[in-house]
Amino acid sequence: MGAVVALYVALAALFAIVTPPFEKPDESWHFAFAMYVAERGALPVQRLDGRDPLAEQEGSQPPLYYALLAGAIRAAGLRDLEPGYRALTELNPFYGGRPGAWHSNVNQYLHGPCEGDCARTARAVALGRALSIAFGVVALLAGALALALALPGERWLPLALLGALAFNPQFLHISSAVSNDAATVAMVNLALALTLWWQRRPSAARAAAIGLAAGLATLSKASGLSVALVAGLWLLVAPGLALRRRAASLAALAAPFLAVTGWWFARNLALYGEATATAIHLRVYGTAPAPASAARLLAEWQAIANSYWASFGWGALNLPDPLYGAVRWLAAALVLLSLALVARRWRALPLDARLLFALSAAQLLVVGALLARWNRLTIAPLGRLLFPAALPIALFLVVGALWALPARWRGRAAAAYTLGAAALALALALFLVRPAYLPPA
Repeated sequence: MGAVVALYVALAALFAIVTPPFEKPDESWHFAFAMYVAERGALPVQRLDGRDPLAEQEGSQPPLYYALLAGAIRAAGLRDLEPGYRALTELNPFYGGRPGAWHSNVNQYLHGPCEGDCARTARAVALGRALSIAFGVVALLAGALALALALPGERWLPLALLGALAFNPQFLHISSAVSNDAATVAMVNLALALTLWWQRRPSAARAAAIGLAAGLATLSKASGLSVALVAGLWLLVAPGLALRRRAASLAALAAPFLAVTGWWFARNLALYGEATATAIHLRVYGTAPAPASAARLLAEWQAIANSYWASFGWGALNLPDPLYGAVRWLAAALVLLSLALVARRWRALPLDARLLFALSAAQLLVVGALLARWNRLTIAPLGRLLFPAALPIALFLVVGALWALPARWRGRAAAAYTLGAAALALALALFLVRPAYLPPA
């Protein structure tokens, strides 16, 4: 498992190296948010009148990742980043000009020699990508901890789970971007693991740890609030607790959660009239989806599934449609098989294992519901919006794959899957992403 984490770092770094600055989804806007905080020492205020700040709709995101990156930028002595930012964000007028061509005009921006102001800003971008990779490591370790707590007798399941998380090509692509997504996954996974830890010996101190992690998840991205709802619900209904201990645990969870997030909610209420600032985000981004229809919903969820697995650049660099279709059918079959296997073993599973599957199902349902509501308000069929449920998705995929096999085959299957996924991610980085961004002769 240590080798898997090290290989994740190497592959994520490779995805960062082969993709030029700001050629990852919304990366220029995420970076602009951090640049604003680093240079002005304050959070941006969203406005509809023009492009101010440069962060566009991302300027209403919760600030944890951006504040950390701003601190790193200032500690590195990188100043006056906006001239370099503008040099790196010169739009390619032919972007997307040849739909279906893999290696033609998939670059959103023009990339020439990068010196002086440009090089200084590029170093700040590299800092932001390194911070995301570090959060990716936390996400993997937290996922491994959850498996160790819930299924300590499963020798190979944690390896396959780490492989499913670490070597998902889209996770490598996004967790090596200047983006708040990896931070959200890390804090959500940690909150789920801490909920399992609390279950082993319920106490106010352990509940407070859950509240802190859930608060940091919410302060990373609004959808991180999902884990606070899921963990809080479990503390409310967990069996075998006296009313006083249950109330103490719920209060202990709520106190650090509100200490971390309360000021953010209050600021949003004062500025925008609602706690999570999603309304102003949508107004800046645009809220005019086509009328709902079965065909549109099917197309949206297919696009979400495709880009959850492998879609690069700003979504213009993709694989052949038949391959996406095969992966979708395989994933659906594995999830259904997993549910059947868990249901068949339910009575024999220890409480910790049942809790892991229950938390995972609840987290996936909440995140899926939030995404479904989001897509009713705007057109954004983006797989990374499911990342707060990355651990549950990986769990159901690998359980469906491994528990269907005889025990003596599971080690080889877990190793083969993990190595195969890593090899595929390496091939995509070297033979799909890298050629797409090489400068023309």
